[in-house]
Amino acid sequence: MPSMLSWINLADTAREVEAQRESTGLGARNLLTEPVAEIWRIPQTAGLGTSLWLEWAEPIEVGVIALFAPRDGYMPPGFTAQAIGSIVARDGSDVFNSGTAALNLEANRGAWWYWPAAPVTIQYLRLRFVAAADDGYLQFGRLWVGPDFRPTVGAEDADFRRGWTDAGVVERAAISGVASVQRGATARAPRWSLGMLSEDEADEIEDCAAAVGSTGQVIANARTDRGAKDLVLGRFSAPLEVVGIPGFPDLFRAEIAMLEDL
Repeated sequence: MPSMLSWINLADTAREVEAQRESTGLGARNLLTEPVAEIWRIPQTAGLGTSLWLEWAEPIEVGVIALFAPRDGYMPPGFTAQAIGSIVARDGSDVFNSGTAALNLEANRGAWWYWPAAPVTIQYLRLRFVAAADDGYLQFGRLWVGPDFRPTVGAEDADFRRGWTDAGVVERAAISGVASVQRGATARAPRWSLGMLSEDEADEIEDCAAAVGSTGQVIANARTDRGAKDLVLGRFSAPLEVVGIPGFPDLFRAEIAMLEDL
């Protein structure tokens, strides 16, 4: 199954970030902070469009664009999203125009992404959202724009694990010994293997491991055929390792384990 990994977020290096509208104190630059809970909130009314513009000092290569929603329990229905890229002008569409598509965010979490068939070079990016009804507001907590790693052979079906963990605290009463749990927000903790990497691809994985270690933020999608459903923003929860395959000196595998950011 096709997979994707990105560990450089060029949104953070944009020369200009401007939103057409935003709620007081909840501006678009909150998208450039790592916690998803720090948000850009967009007041909406039916049929009203809102654009977010980014501009870089020089052209950049982009393989993936993604937005991540916070866990506030409110995911408004009826929005459409559109990504437009240009090398010449802020509102140009000479590189790509994704067209409008439904912005389907899961309850209490969600991600939207545009993953072009091949990496593109842009200097200007416009994201546009339109409400179909008076939904009150739309909000996102993290924007990712960056190059991506697309292995020729993706994740192994038999080794794709989807797990969950939480940030809850367990306390035990001193007298009765009864344990009580303070439940926290649940976070995904997926694991998968890239089982047939070329030497060049293994070098890229090593570059990723050296760049982010265990604390750098990355995004990954083990199964791109499922769209944004399996897209995860987080950190590696175990060392990202490249392992040789016995009997095949030019082939390697990598084990990926992630913990989702909240």
